[in-house]
Amino acid sequence: LIGEAVKTAGFLNYTINGNKIALDYGNNTRIELTINSSGISTIIEKFTNGTTIYRWELNTEDIIVRGPFEFLFLTIPIVTIISLIIIIITKVKKRFNRKENNVV
Repeated sequence: LIGEAVKTAGFLNYTINGNKIALDYGNNTRIELTINSSGISTIIEKFTNGTTIYRWELNTEDIIVRGPFEFLFLTIPIVTIISLIIIIITKVKKRFNRKENNVV
């Protein structure tokens, strides 16, 4: 979100005050980013004409990092590999049985 705030429309001026970065866009629009000691933006607030347009807050105590598909992340590849092994084994057995039948 910080990258989008900096990239879009281009700000004219910025100020850093303690743990806050204020991006001034010059048209009475300002975005304030509050950053914690870990460098994570915990509050993003947009002001226009002195009025808060939106305020986004991140509760860092409840952050849970999850991978894609949660438990399926490893389950799907394992099931796929086992299925392929079973298919290959059955094909090899069928070929071997055909060769035995042709020899007799």
